[in-house]
Amino acid sequence: MNSNHIEIFQKAADKFVCQIVVREVNEFSGRWLQHPREYPCFPKPVTCCAKTADKDHHLAGLVVDPTVFPDAFLEPWKANQNWLKFVRSPGFKKYRVLETGPFKGAVLLRDFSDQQSRYRPVGGESLVHADYDLLAVHKMRKTKDGYQLDRQHLRLPHGAGPHMNKNNLAVQTNRDLLKVVNLEFSVQQFVNSQINVPMIQHGAESTYGDFGGRDKEEIYIFPPGLVKHQMGRSFCSNNYLNAVNDEGESFVLWKVRNQDEVVSYRSPHSS
Repeated sequence: MNSNHIEIFQKAADKFVCQIVVREVNEFSGRWLQHPREYPCFPKPVTCCAKTADKDHHLAGLVVDPTVFPDAFLEPWKANQNWLKFVRSPGFKKYRVLETGPFKGAVLLRDFSDQQSRYRPVGGESLVHADYDLLAVHKMRKTKDGYQLDRQHLRLPHGAGPHMNKNNLAVQTNRDLLKVVNLEFSVQQFVNSQINVPMIQHGAESTYGDFGGRDKEEIYIFPPGLVKHQMGRSFCSNNYLNAVNDEGESFVLWKVRNQDEVVSYRSPHSS
């Protein structure tokens, strides 16, 4: 993540008094951000479940058809699985694969109807690069000893449970859950508007009750209160999001809530 984006995430954490946990973007995607060549570029929308090429390759950092360039992926078998899922999905009609030219094999997004008008490219299609994945957005509150997690946040029903309207995240039957979704949306809107590219394309994975990333991925942790961000490594499962920060300290960032049970939580920046 470049220094400008780090500063923007930190501003968001301060503005909304929350801790933001973000998975690092594909290391090759930075070079495609607002790419000025033949095709403009756009962050990967939620309708695209295909993998971004993550091996040193001339298309690395872009969403690529692994049947054309299997050597563009560290795990081609996994890329193929996701690709099959992608081409069989209803959302695939919004895309096409380039068949010729220097970007042959790359995926183009051609339907921007799901995007806010301010972010829709003028007159054309866009190559697709990796976006920023929010892992968690934790509401914090200021105390005499610093910042602590808002305990109400932990008492919320599981995000993927019956209180979640999966067809329309703007409509919720649980008011407390709605507050969490609105907080995530506010963070998303602020960061995207500051970058001027919709790099956050969806809500935090903890709200949906699942973490799709691999273990030991690089993450950024942005606390409120003008505290310097930390980098770490994630240890993901369906029940836990753990991390080891850059000082070697291990801590739990998020756990699944079982009904009304309040589970333990520890932030590296709380006393």
